[in-house]
Parts: sequence; C-alpha cells; structure tokens
Amino acid sequence: MSVENRSLKDKIVSLSNDIDRMTRAKPTVDPILQQENQRLKHDLQEIRRDNDFITSECNDLRTQLAQQNTRQKSEFADVYATMKRDSDELKKEIRSLNYENEKLLKQLEMARSVSSVS
Repeated sequence: MSVENRSLKDKIVSLSNDIDRMTRAKPTVDPILQQENQRLKHDLQEIRRDNDFITSECNDLRTQLAQQNTRQKSEFADVYATMKRDSDELKKEIRSLNYENEKLLKQLEMARSVSSVS
C-alpha cells in the first residue's frame, strides 16, 4: 500500500471516528438560546391566557346580548299586544259612536219633519 493510500485511509478512519464521537455526544445548548426559548414559551403562555380571557369575555357578552335581545322581543310583544287591544277597543267604540250618531241624526230628522209639519 502506498504512503498516499495509507494517509488517505488514516484520514478516513480519523474522520469516521470524529463523526461517531459527534453523533454520540450530547449537543450543547447555548444558554442564551435556552433563555430566549424560556422567554418565548412564557410569552406564548401569556398570549394564550389573554386569548382565553378575551374568548370568555366575548362569550359572556354574546350571552348578555342574546338575553337582552330576548327581553326586548318580549317587551315589544307586550307593547304590540297592548296597542292591538287598545286599537280594537277604540274601533269598537268608534263603531258604537257612529251607530249612536246615526240614531241621533234620524231623531233630528224626525224632529225637524214633525216641526215643519206643524
């Protein structure tokens, strides 16, 4: 084997050993990266808490709005029913007054005809 081949073979063995050693070794984590990772995790937790709070508030407001809407519909239904009843009573009273007016007009005509005959 030539010196050049032996030298290349030694380099290959050395590189293989380096690769094996590097794959078996635990990767070292940079403390600055660890700190940044922790900060980002904390920020993410804060954002999730804020999101949960906002979602809860929105749900509460949606529920309140639905309850208010139901109350308003009920109040409008009551007002409509009252106005309808009042309107029906007024129509009935108008019919009664029109009937009474017709009666009085007939009595007046009769009284005029009797007084013009006499």
